[in-house]
Amino acid sequence: MIDGLGKLLRTGLVGVRASFRCSPGWFLLALVLTLLQAAFPAMQFFLMRRLVGAAGAQVEDMAPVLVAIAMLVGLVYPLAQIATAASQRMALRVRADYRAQLMDRAAALEPQDLATEEVATALEAADQAIVAIHDVGPKALQLMGAVGASFFLTGALWSVDVVAGLLVAAAVLPAIVAFSLVARRESAGWPKVAASERRGRYLMEQLLQQRTATELSTMGGGWLVAARGQAKIRQAAQVLDGMVGYAMRMELIAAGATAVLFGGVIIRIVLVSGSAASVAAAVVAVIVGMNSIRQCGYAAGGLISASPRLESFEKIAGAMAGADDASSGPISGARAAVSCLRVDGVGLRYPGAESLAIQGIDMTLRRGELVAMVGVNGAGKSTIVNALVGARPLASGSVRADGIDLSGLPGDERREMFALLTQEFGRFELSIRDSLELGVGRRSGAVKDEEMWSALEFAHLRRVVSSLPNGLDTVLGEQWGGSGMSGGQWQRLAIARLALRDSPVWVLDEPTASLDAEVEQQVFDTLRREASSRITLVVTHRASTLAKMDRIHVVSAGRIVQAGSFSELVTDTNGEFYRLFHDQLVGDI
Repeated sequence: MIDGLGKLLRTGLVGVRASFRCSPGWFLLALVLTLLQAAFPAMQFFLMRRLVGAAGAQVEDMAPVLVAIAMLVGLVYPLAQIATAASQRMALRVRADYRAQLMDRAAALEPQDLATEEVATALEAADQAIVAIHDVGPKALQLMGAVGASFFLTGALWSVDVVAGLLVAAAVLPAIVAFSLVARRESAGWPKVAASERRGRYLMEQLLQQRTATELSTMGGGWLVAARGQAKIRQAAQVLDGMVGYAMRMELIAAGATAVLFGGVIIRIVLVSGSAASVAAAVVAVIVGMNSIRQCGYAAGGLISASPRLESFEKIAGAMAGADDASSGPISGARAAVSCLRVDGVGLRYPGAESLAIQGIDMTLRRGELVAMVGVNGAGKSTIVNALVGARPLASGSVRADGIDLSGLPGDERREMFALLTQEFGRFELSIRDSLELGVGRRSGAVKDEEMWSALEFAHLRRVVSSLPNGLDTVLGEQWGGSGMSGGQWQRLAIARLALRDSPVWVLDEPTASLDAEVEQQVFDTLRREASSRITLVVTHRASTLAKMDRIHVVSAGRIVQAGSFSELVTDTNGEFYRLFHDQLVGDI
């Protein structure tokens, strides 16, 4: 019970602070009206006692009491409506603030954090928690009003009988005890719900998003995704059903205990007071008090039940607060040039794996060079890329830029050093302008249109964008009423995003996989022409692009097994490179 009270008080305090911070005016209005309404039950008790005590008197003698009762009854509904409206406005503003906080925190996450299931589940739980915690402030005010009403009513009945007053005060306890037990049950249940709903939501999105839904419809595989999603939704519903059932049982027990205590109040007044006026007023007080206690129990239960959800939100918000603070300011000035990037003895192990995914990786990348990395699927190329850019922590070795160990750099500073194009590049259905600006990070100053057109020219996409109805402001994505793009055009837009970023180290994972041969040739010619100002590492499976590379690293089973120029590797008939590309090269050799 002590734990439950602690959670109740803490959750209520957090809600009150958030409400006042987001909406001070509406908060103060709701607070004043809530406290005013809290005095109504006690006022009704005294007025009813006077009214019944004046039975038989002239009407004109009873008029002041009747007018007071009429005014009191007349004010109850409009004041309650105004207080409710103020509370709703507070809750809406708090919800918007919490969503803004969550988006800021998520945007500040490091790549290696995003790769973990724990963080993904925590983000999902925090997102779901907002629905449950955005109205904690109004519930705290409701609890204050209910406790205030019980306090005033206790004082009113105390004037008739001390024991009756104590019974009214004790009537609050069953609800608090019940919801303390409910909170303990829900603390264990909500993480399970979040995990199942996260998977279920992902599967549902595959059926709703245009690109994936079209592919599933073409293959006829939508039924399988739907079945898997429904199973996850049922799992979440079963856990929720168990929590709701437990809460209902606890509420029924608490309601029974409260009814017994209020029954004791009436019996006590009847036995102790010989006054019909006191008994009648006590009955009215009990009826009004039952409603106040019900509201108290509801508000207390809401606060205690919201406590584990608030913890979920604060866990992700608090864990990322430092990262958010570190990345909250714009980055000014040009990105520093890097002359040499050296990879020494790098090893990396994925979470839960016993063996290293890559080990003993040694590479030296110099500015002005085009360096390729090749290997079969699963050889470890993408893992090496993850290690290079800091997407995952190293198990051994180091990555140094001009002698500086990158593991010691702040996350923002390290990210600014790299421009990464992955195989699964983002198809961000925004305006072309916004999609390009995603690549510049928090650079100070607005990006000029000329810079954007130059980046599009680099990616050989300028002509396409110029032909669109609104140019740079054209919205992409047919499901949003925007323009559609081919796979190759999406990939060129991703390349343009990198060109606008202008980082000193470029890492391109299959940068031309969706391009036809002519455009691929143009892109690599541009890369070669612009290579003097940066380090460029290209992961590719196409032999036609390798002849343009200054050096090639061949990866097999998590190790670099060969390195050299194209001419050196292609003539080594016993090497891994020759085995990989013999069929592609046989017509050219």
